[in-house]
Amino acid sequence: MMPVDGRRGADTGLDDLPEDLVTDKILMLLPPKDVGRCRAVRASWRSATSTPEFMFAHHRRQPSFPMVKFAVRLGTFRASRRGRASYHPHLPPGHHVKLHASGDGFLIVSVSCRFYICNPTLHQLAPLPQPEFHHRNTILGLYRHDATGEYRVLWYSLVDGGCDVDGKMLHVITVGHSQSRKIRAASSPLEEKALLEALPGDSYSAYNPPVRHRGNLHWMSSGEIIVFDTATELFRRMRAATNSYSLFDVQGKLGLYTPDKRYTYMDVWVIEDYEAEMWEFKYRIDMSSIEACNSLHLTCPKQEKRKRTSVRVNPMSRMIHEISMLNEHELLFGYNDNHMLRCNIDGKLLGRANMAKRIYNLELTRHRLKECIIPIPSSKMQEEG
Repeated sequence: MMPVDGRRGADTGLDDLPEDLVTDKILMLLPPKDVGRCRAVRASWRSATSTPEFMFAHHRRQPSFPMVKFAVRLGTFRASRRGRASYHPHLPPGHHVKLHASGDGFLIVSVSCRFYICNPTLHQLAPLPQPEFHHRNTILGLYRHDATGEYRVLWYSLVDGGCDVDGKMLHVITVGHSQSRKIRAASSPLEEKALLEALPGDSYSAYNPPVRHRGNLHWMSSGEIIVFDTATELFRRMRAATNSYSLFDVQGKLGLYTPDKRYTYMDVWVIEDYEAEMWEFKYRIDMSSIEACNSLHLTCPKQEKRKRTSVRVNPMSRMIHEISMLNEHELLFGYNDNHMLRCNIDGKLLGRANMAKRIYNLELTRHRLKECIIPIPSSKMQEEG
């Protein structure tokens, strides 16, 4: 560091700075991967960046990115300042790798019938046990129990086909432990039966993950919101906006979108008063302008290297599969089969979300990743290069 007067004899190094200043003002501002590199430089830096206080504070500063599936790979989709998009792979390619849950920088995936929890930032992987002696187990969500600091996985289990409420059970497994414990959905048997029927406890639960807000998990079901309180580990119902369709994360807030029947427009709402269940209308996206936007003309993959032949999107086949916030100014949503579109929060369409001039095989998921340097709490953790 060069002094103000330009004299080299009074150079100041990192050793001359207070340790708390280096930790809070320098290391705290580094990206997760750079923090990992700094840990290998000095033992004091490794110790300072390995405390729970530092790791959680560092995690709260990280941006949240939508997860996409590109061909057979899973990664995050990010937008640069110049308007271009970039893809960052996090999981190795594989046709049988399924993403089931995400939260606090962790991902839960399955390969065949085996489940794993991983931290893609630290390249860590650990096996995840399932509830035993059940016909079928599906994951509803991953959450952190604030009172104990434990990470827990919520399972939906079917026993003997699950034809009645006695055949549908909820289990919780703490990450790092092998034993599961059964929990009740509600204190009332009638309410518990209704909640178990409303939860996405089937093979599609991997495609209907909860939205995290205030530490709780939220699902949309038949026009209302099912909330899992992670402190009490009980479910409750919450009022949604009029004619609600699906939930998504809006910069840390609970949001939902409601398209009309013909998908000519889509309204976005955001929760403003969580306790009073009050929603605020934010903006409307005009879907009818898609056909008028020349940048949305689609080209067959075989014709990409040849002369491009534009094909207009059929206005009667409008279908929004998923929606996610790309950054604080832009929305990203899946449109029809494997195409993603970008628009700003004012509802103006910006064009296709492409990567390296390719627009095919991009599938937007409902999961998000916020990178972290928190290790997996497991004694059987495996590290990959």
